[in-house]
Amino acid sequence: MNWGITKEIFTDAWMRAADTRKDRHTVLNVITLTKELLDGIYDEMRK
Repeated sequence: MNWGITKEIFTDAWMRAADTRKDRHTVLNVITLTKELLDGIYDEMRK
């Protein structure tokens, strides 16, 4: 499936996500996101 979102856009959006909701506690406060992890998630979604 192609949503028109590149790997770079996907990764950048997730890496910045925690900063957009600093006043809220979410899973983003619990897990450590890395570029490698997000790249892998993106690749799996593209299969």
